Amino acid sequence: MNPVYEIDQRVEGRRLTADAVAAHSTFAPEVRHPVEVPAAQQAHLHQWLSNRLGRPLIIPDLSGVGLQLTGGRVLPSEGGPAAQLMYEEPNGDRLTIYVRVGLSGETRLYRATEKLKLTAGLRAEHVSNTFASPVDGPFNGGPHYYSGAQSENPVNPRVSVSWQQNADDLYYMTAAKGFRPGGSNSQPSTTPTCVAALQAFGLSNGIPATYSSDSLWSYEIGAKLGFADQRLRLDASAFHIDWKNIQNLAQINGCGTAVTFNLGKATSNGFDIALDAALTKSFTFGTTVSYVKATYDETVGAGSSIVVSKGDWVGGTGIQAGVLPSPWTISAHGRYQFPTYGGSSGYVWLEDVYHAANPGPVSTQNPNDTLSYDAALTQNPSTNVLNARLGVTIGKLDLSLFANNVLNSHPLLDRFHALALDDRLQASTLRPLTLGLTMTLGL
Repeated sequence: MNPVYEIDQRVEGRRLTADAVAAHSTFAPEVRHPVEVPAAQQAHLHQWLSNRLGRPLIIPDLSGVGLQLTGGRVLPSEGGPAAQLMYEEPNGDRLTIYVRVGLSGETRLYRATEKLKLTAGLRAEHVSNTFASPVDGPFNGGPHYYSGAQSENPVNPRVSVSWQQNADDLYYMTAAKGFRPGGSNSQPSTTPTCVAALQAFGLSNGIPATYSSDSLWSYEIGAKLGFADQRLRLDASAFHIDWKNIQNLAQINGCGTAVTFNLGKATSNGFDIALDAALTKSFTFGTTVSYVKATYDETVGAGSSIVVSKGDWVGGTGIQAGVLPSPWTISAHGRYQFPTYGGSSGYVWLEDVYHAANPGPVSTQNPNDTLSYDAALTQNPSTNVLNARLGVTIGKLDLSLFANNVLNSHPLLDRFHALALDDRLQASTLRPLTLGLTMTLGL
């Protein structure tokens, strides 16, 4: 049976749309972790997403139409890494943009039945950077100048196999390698306070001038299934990630600076299941359950100090490998539509999102992690947020009253030092009960 090389653009378009809708439904309702990298770090967000997608990404400025950038994240897809940019209106409504790299540079293999497909790709790069850092002033111990260069030649393969059983059901497996370039560290000052702090952590020879790239292999298996003429949709996937030479940002207390270290290896495993059902013509219901566990595989030190210990969770306030994840996330939403006066229709929409507390251990709460430990910092607790909306649709006009965080939940999510040399703490919590009115007119 001879293979046929072709691309069914209609199938690709449906998958792209379905992935974009699923990503929006999953992350737009998030309260604590709607994005991986916030808008406050837009330069890093741009570089990170561009690196993962393999080409420069333009982040649109939509402030002119009342949409402020919230941040973004990387998402898996059958066609390789994808990106999601999130924007928010003043009333709290969110818009997301889903970006996936095109199919150029890949080989798509179809059997004659057009059910079994193999996708393979390889990206080879040369990455180089130079850095120069002139510093001066009393807080830096006088004038200093640091410079250097670094280069790497990453090769990132990716392969996926999918089986399109019919128009409704897709099964797939993917394996892909990701890469993040290395960089340089700002060197600490030579003031007596900083020198003493470095010596206390066993870093009397200074901090690394550069840090290396980190990379990961991700493996995913999943299915997208439809039943009863698409009235019931089930999406399920499981993943395993091997992350090596992890780049993590650690604060050097006493120096007023943060340093990126390469902290060995970590493993992440998890799954997610999403179910959407049209129970009647008037009532739809959906629920999502996801689990993730990401921990370091080894104890890693800097100088005579321990930065992270084997078994510590990846992420957290003190070590910025990302936001400390909730191991379990469970959400449910429902919408009931009913006829109203004059042929218009009304609706009630409810959503509840639960995040389980992370059990740790976390580097900032592990006394063995002498470089990271800070008893004043806390882990993220469990949260539960209820949102509601009551609306009416009149032709192309949609009017609705909304209430976000109906129960006005305000747990202490985390505490952190705003500045390295400041013992005072800042804290964050959920946005309080928010009431508002929205009006949308379709064109």
